[in-house]
Amino acid sequence: MLFGFYLLPCYFRTITLISLICYGTFGDASQTPHRSIVEPLSKIFEDEKYTESKVLDFLVIGDWGSIGGKHHKHGSQANVSKAMEHVATKYDSKFIINVGDNFYKRFGHDYQGVNSVDDDKWKEVWINVYNGPKLSKLTWYSIAGNHDWYTNVTAQVDYSLTKDSRWFMPSLFYSRVTTFEYTKDSTVVRTKIGWIHIDTNIFYYDMDEIATKREGLRANIYNFGWEGDDAIESKLKWIEQKLIDFTNYKWLFVVGHHPLAGQCAQIHKMPRLLQLFERYGVTAYFAGHNHVLQYKAPSKLSPVAHFISGAGSKTGTGCEGCDWGMPKGTFGFLHVTVGHDDKLEFEFVDATTLKNPGGDVLAGVILIATGYYLYGAESKVTHITSSTLSYNFAYALITIGGFISLVSFLGCYGAAEEKIGFLRAYLTLLFLLMTSQIVVGSLAFAYRQDADHILDQSWSKAFREEPQLLRDVENYFQCCGFNSIDDRVVQPCRYYNPCHEMLEDSLWYSLLAIGVVGVILGIMELLCLLLAVILLVHIRRNHHCGGLDEERQALLDETRRLDEEIREAYQRRRAHFV
Repeated sequence: MLFGFYLLPCYFRTITLISLICYGTFGDASQTPHRSIVEPLSKIFEDEKYTESKVLDFLVIGDWGSIGGKHHKHGSQANVSKAMEHVATKYDSKFIINVGDNFYKRFGHDYQGVNSVDDDKWKEVWINVYNGPKLSKLTWYSIAGNHDWYTNVTAQVDYSLTKDSRWFMPSLFYSRVTTFEYTKDSTVVRTKIGWIHIDTNIFYYDMDEIATKREGLRANIYNFGWEGDDAIESKLKWIEQKLIDFTNYKWLFVVGHHPLAGQCAQIHKMPRLLQLFERYGVTAYFAGHNHVLQYKAPSKLSPVAHFISGAGSKTGTGCEGCDWGMPKGTFGFLHVTVGHDDKLEFEFVDATTLKNPGGDVLAGVILIATGYYLYGAESKVTHITSSTLSYNFAYALITIGGFISLVSFLGCYGAAEEKIGFLRAYLTLLFLLMTSQIVVGSLAFAYRQDADHILDQSWSKAFREEPQLLRDVENYFQCCGFNSIDDRVVQPCRYYNPCHEMLEDSLWYSLLAIGVVGVILGIMELLCLLLAVILLVHIRRNHHCGGLDEERQALLDETRRLDEEIREAYQRRRAHFV
């Protein structure tokens, strides 16, 4: 075979060698990325319009494409999806901003990203997870994260173009305009938002120092020809042109995977991006990558608000230098509302744990039903206790069940709908419940020495009025009488031990159990009380302090004005020299 190879003409041997080298390096040519569909698009997508909208509401999520978990089919993703469905339905969210890292490994030997438009991950990790009635109709405006580059990043672009338009990713760099409007006094109030979606991987990673575990990303970057400074400069030039195109827009948002907040802005070529955003007065930059929920407010030095929403299915550490962030271990997403005025409201939604909001209410209903059953079926329980006690027990169950249902309803509804009045009522009733427990516990402790006297009086009263109750007690404890087998005994009785010591031991064990349960319930109630207070403060702050304040907005306007003057002066100077 080698002999035949050397007999080939020289030019044919050369072509064959090149083919072998290319195949050995890049594999099958069908897997080579389509460079043409990932390059920045000059076109601006302007078809997105929402009528009769006084505000524009949307969600921001990142780093979400991971399934698994011990208690849920899709782990933390399921919780986040349910919370997103609730928020999107309540506020009528219009779309979802997806900041990348869309598909992780599903198990140990799985691959990152997707291999093709027909990959099982599309259904398993995206469609079948975010499948609520509201979420299943919303468009996901997507970009790629570093994990999406490890295999076939172009498949995500192809999927957008050929499979499902809800996955909007026409390229790795694209821009769009969102218009929302409503009619007021026969006048149309209209606001436009400029969006620039970028791939930050070439700005974040130094190809000469990239880690071995990111070799797939490095190989694809080289396949695209994006590894050099020329490629970076061309992308920066495209971004700057889009920023200029959107200069006169009230709102200008940029979406990228890697954050620019605090110390995270100092990595490789990322400072170049931050300089552009500050120069052209970008309103906000939405990112992920760090598996946290963080915020950095605009300042006199930088008019850009930074949002990190990278906790869709993983948690980790954030960027040093941010103004606020949820604790490590928090799963969730960002919820944003933009108005026609100069106001942007936002909240980070914690979806770490989800509890059935009707569970406590259901427990109360069950207690009520049990009490009603006992009340109406006294004859069926006389073999357990006396009729008077059964009625009292029934009343107690109905009362406790009603109280639990009321308190639980106030707390659940107040938290779900962010109703301050309901939360205040919940706090008040919970505080009264804790106070009553403390009072009862204190009284029990104060009168603990009178237990013998109380037992003696109770036995005497039952002996006169409820002999059936004492007969049940004697049969249960296998004893006769109180202090002796002849002391106030209900005949016939065939046992030979008095009931006093047995009742006393049983009482003390019962009180001990009640005390332990009371302490546990008290701790839980205290936690509920503290969480309700935190939630109440958070809601009040959102209602009264949401958005960019007037000082920051004035600073932003002044920055834009000065920048415009600088550009005009530069153009005049350039024209003069020409």
